[in-house]
Amino acid sequence: PVDFSENSGRALQTALAINNTREKPAKIICLHVYEMPDLSVYKINKTYEQLKTIIEADMNDAFDNFLDNYIPDLKDIVEKSLTERTSISTANHLKETVKDLGADFILIGAKGHTSIERLLLGSVTEKFLQLNESIPTLIVR
Repeated sequence: PVDFSENSGRALQTALAINNTREKPAKIICLHVYEMPDLSVYKINKTYEQLKTIIEADMNDAFDNFLDNYIPDLKDIVEKSLTERTSISTANHLKETVKDLGADFILIGAKGHTSIERLLLGSVTEKFLQLNESIPTLIVR
């Protein structure tokens, strides 16, 4: 999973480095979970589908910039995946999506910059680890 942060960039670079040591390279999927805004709050002249198209185009641009920034020479070997959050939590949606994708290993970036924060993970990472009991997961700081 990626959120286009530096932590996700390091996790992606780690995934590629591990993959480079394998005899048979694995398929690497970068998954970004996004949330649609509540349309009842805004007065816009767009349907849900029109707004979704706009948001996904923006997310694809952000995805391309993220890959250009962290793995410019290897971005063509990574599969991009965007998914709209439909579960109550991002972590729960993430768990269901990686299961549906058939993932057999997960690398996820974690926050933690100060000594206290290093003891803690980001809220999505922490919740995902609580929910995920079947897929091996490596946390990258």
